[in-house]
Amino acid sequence: MIPAGASRATCRQPVPQSGPPARIAFTIPKASDRLPIVAVRCCMGVLLRWWRFEPIGEDSFFSLIHNLIRCPRFDAPLTEDRAGITNHPTLSSDTDAMGRDWKRHRIGRTPALRLLAAAVGVAAGAWAIASPVAEAQSPKRDQQSSEQAPSVVVAPVERREVTPSFLHVGRVEAAETVNLVARVEGFLERRTFREGSDVAKGEVLFLIEQAPYRIAVEQREADLAGAQASLENAEKDFKRKESLVARRSAAQSSLDQARAALGLARAGVLQSKAALRRAQLNLSYTEVASPIAGQVSRAAYSTGSFVGTGSGALATVTSMDPIHVTISVAEKDLLEARRLGIDLNDPPVAPSLRLSDGVAYEHAGRFDYLNPGVDRTTDTVLARAVFPNPDRLLLPGQFVTVVVRLKTPVNVLVVPQASVQRDRQGYFVIVVDRANRAEMRRVTLGERDGTDWIVTDGLAEGERIVVRGLRKVRPDMTVNPIENQG
Repeated sequence: MIPAGASRATCRQPVPQSGPPARIAFTIPKASDRLPIVAVRCCMGVLLRWWRFEPIGEDSFFSLIHNLIRCPRFDAPLTEDRAGITNHPTLSSDTDAMGRDWKRHRIGRTPALRLLAAAVGVAAGAWAIASPVAEAQSPKRDQQSSEQAPSVVVAPVERREVTPSFLHVGRVEAAETVNLVARVEGFLERRTFREGSDVAKGEVLFLIEQAPYRIAVEQREADLAGAQASLENAEKDFKRKESLVARRSAAQSSLDQARAALGLARAGVLQSKAALRRAQLNLSYTEVASPIAGQVSRAAYSTGSFVGTGSGALATVTSMDPIHVTISVAEKDLLEARRLGIDLNDPPVAPSLRLSDGVAYEHAGRFDYLNPGVDRTTDTVLARAVFPNPDRLLLPGQFVTVVVRLKTPVNVLVVPQASVQRDRQGYFVIVVDRANRAEMRRVTLGERDGTDWIVTDGLAEGERIVVRGLRKVRPDMTVNPIENQG
C-alpha cells in the first residue's frame, strides 16, 4: 500500500542499510577507449531503470549520455545498495543535468519501449565488445592469408634404364606323367617299390603271377617245333616229287601238291613263331616297369589283388626334374613380339619364378613352347617355360608367380607409385609448375619397376610432381613445394 500523499518515486527511495552498500565499479582504462565503454554504461543505465519500472523523462536517455560524457564526476562508479537500487552521483536527484524534472515527463512502461531499450543495449554492447576484438584479429587474418599455400613434397620426373617386367600367374606341370596299368590279367604277386620314392627308368614296380603265361609260352614253343617238323617233311616231299617229274616218273599234279604242302608248312612255322612271341610278350607284361624316371605315387592295389586291363592305374610316375610352368598371355600383349618375330631358340624375354611365400626361385628358366592358336574363351595364348627342379621344390599343380623380364634394359620415364592417383577417368598426377601452381595431369602407365611406375605418356623429364601432401592440394591451387630429400 502507498501512503496518502506519497508518490511512487518516494516509495521507491533506498532503504537505509546497517552496513556499507555493495558497489559494482566500472573503470575506464584510458580516454582513447572511452567511446565503447560510454555506450555500454549508457545502455546499462537505461536497462536498469526500465527493468525496475522506474519512470524516465523523455529526454532522460539523451541527458544520461550527456552526463556520462560531460559530467565532471564521469569516473565516479555506479553503486548498488543492498536493496538493489542503483545510484549514480549525477543522477541521484530528481533533476537531470540540464535542470529538468524527469518526474514531470514520464514515458509509459510499454512493452514496445522496453523491447526497444533492450535491443539498443544489446546492439551497443555487441559493437563495443566486437570492435576491439576485430581490430585485434585483423593482423592474424593478414598473417593467415599470407600462409594459405600448403606445403607439399615434390620430386622430379626421372628418366633411367629399367628392365620392364610382367607378372603372370603360372601353374606348375610335370614334364612327363605316366599311369602304370596292367596289360594282362592276374593276381599281384609283389610290389617292389616304396610309395612316394624316386624310381629309375625301366625299374619293375609290380609283378603279376607269371605261371599261366609261362605255360602259354611253352605251348607256343611246342607248336613251333611241330610246325618246323612239318616244314622239313614238306621240303623233302617236294624234292622227291620234283625229281620224279623230271624223270617223267610222276605226274605234274603231284609236284604241284607237294609245292602247296611246302608253302603251308612254312606258313605254319611263321604262325607258330608269332604265337610264341605273343606268349612271351604276355609273360613280359606280368612285370610292370616304369618307362620314365621320376617319383612314384601310392599304389592303388595291394599285393594279392586281381588286376586286368580294366583295373585302371596301378600307380603314377611323375617326372620332377626338369619341370614345366605354363602361363596364359593376353593376345594383345604378344602383338609387338609377333611383329618382331618370336624365336624360341633365343627368346627376347627370360622367365623367373616367385613362390607363394614371396621368395624368388633360385633357378632361371627359358621358354620352349608357344601355342600357335588363341583360346577362344579367354582370348589368351598358352606359353610354357622349363625350369630345373633338382630339390623337388616345385610340385605339379602348384601356383607360382611368373616374372617375365626383357633381357635388354630400356630407357623410360619413371615416377614414384605414391604420386599416382586414380579416378573414374583413369590415372593422374599433380604437377607443380614454375609458378608453384598445382595442375592435374592425366598419364598413361606401363608396368611397375620396384616402387615406381613406368610412364609412357603425359609427362616430361624434369617436371615436378607431388609425392606427399596430395590431400591438401587442389587443381589451380598455389602450393609451397619442398624438394624430396629421400
